[in-house]
Amino acid sequence: MAPMNITSEAEFSKYISSSKLTVVDFTATWCGPCKAVAPRFDALSTKHTNCNFLKVDVDQMKSIASTYGVRAMPTFMLFKSNSKLAEVVGADIGKVEQLVNTHSSGSSGGFPSSGGHTLSGAPTANRGLGIPSSIAVPNILANLTPMQQQYVFLGGMLIRMEPGLSILRSTGSAAAVLGFAGTDLFALPLRFDSTVVELDVLGVGCALVLGSSFRSQIHAAIDRGVFDTIRFGLMALFISDANLSALRLKEFSLGDVASLFEIPISREVKHESLSFVTVSEHHPLREFATLIKSVLNEIGDVLVAQKYPSFGAFIASVCKGGVDASILVDALSSAFPCFRDVASVDGNDVYFLTKAQRLANLVHRRFPALVKSSKGLNLASDPAVVANLISSGVIIVSEEISQKLKSNFDFGNAADNDTIQIESSLRAAGVAAIEAIFDESKKIDELREWKLTSLTLSLYFRSNAKGESNRIINKETLFF
Repeated sequence: MAPMNITSEAEFSKYISSSKLTVVDFTATWCGPCKAVAPRFDALSTKHTNCNFLKVDVDQMKSIASTYGVRAMPTFMLFKSNSKLAEVVGADIGKVEQLVNTHSSGSSGGFPSSGGHTLSGAPTANRGLGIPSSIAVPNILANLTPMQQQYVFLGGMLIRMEPGLSILRSTGSAAAVLGFAGTDLFALPLRFDSTVVELDVLGVGCALVLGSSFRSQIHAAIDRGVFDTIRFGLMALFISDANLSALRLKEFSLGDVASLFEIPISREVKHESLSFVTVSEHHPLREFATLIKSVLNEIGDVLVAQKYPSFGAFIASVCKGGVDASILVDALSSAFPCFRDVASVDGNDVYFLTKAQRLANLVHRRFPALVKSSKGLNLASDPAVVANLISSGVIIVSEEISQKLKSNFDFGNAADNDTIQIESSLRAAGVAAIEAIFDESKKIDELREWKLTSLTLSLYFRSNAKGESNRIINKETLFF
């Protein structure tokens, strides 16, 4: 029997008051993770015909969502006789299945950790976030012999663990690797009057980690790196306004970007035929400035619509009482399109969510009472990590892909689906490679003691990325 779509509070109350187990999926039409798990939720309802399965659209049934404290989508709740038995926040449908199996049989015992899915759909160990594919990617080494483990094929790429493990061994100590994880890239010389104001800066800063495809042009125009340009503008914005209010972000203009971030948006050139005349034209970095403006405006629009005074207020509300990283990642990617970093690889949805994960990690490091753990985070879809993994021989790409990377091909201009897929496959391979190296490192005595994580490995390989070689270029994306 298919899940029932709830259309009234009375209808909802009737079902959860029943003596039968009632499983509720709080969902939204715009929520990518919700769509990804919907088929498995539907299949679960068909399997357990002795239970009620409900779907509540949080936009249509706001009163129900508010009453039960739904803050991220999807959220699953289990009820029996008007009593809430369990809650799962995030797209961890495996945990929902286990809870249904437990409570539908009358057992009140615990349940084991749930399984995730690889890019190909095979069961794997969950990394803890409950978001498909990018965060719970492989144990792609499962069922492979030691000889076969030298190479793993995924998403059109070959992944070799040994070069990555050799790089780790060559560092000589855990401190050399873990030290990069302790670097706070937004440790700016600013004074904050409150936690919320500091969260304003962290949130906006992470949202603006973009424009890496303009690296060479930015260096040539203003002799500054992309990230330094973002940090410079963020500091100027904070100092000029004292706080980054939602309304200020909503009304941010292209001229504001040019002024505060010192990014040229126009230039004077000589007339083609009249040497004594100059004319104004758009500067190549106008595209970069426009991306910054669009992200700031979008964040402001969402915050104003949801009646939050600032981005920091939104983050503080989501993290009230202390939450797992997955809650903040889900909330950010659900509410803000610029954090909704989702792609398709070989017909499977892949949730990279790099910006959201980066922000969750930074909030955890500065305010562990808000985000309790960074467990399960993986930032390896960052093009800098991918470039380093390719240069190190961990990821082996085809000659066609190699030529596109060497020629600085702009995937934002890709005309056919196969070419568009290359960018997503490269980023997916980066995530899978880091997970594979992490899994393999746990089998090696000298590395096991280092207590590495996918996050620390991601940050290490990112920090060691050098030069322009093998960088993914996409001048239209908001995600990197």
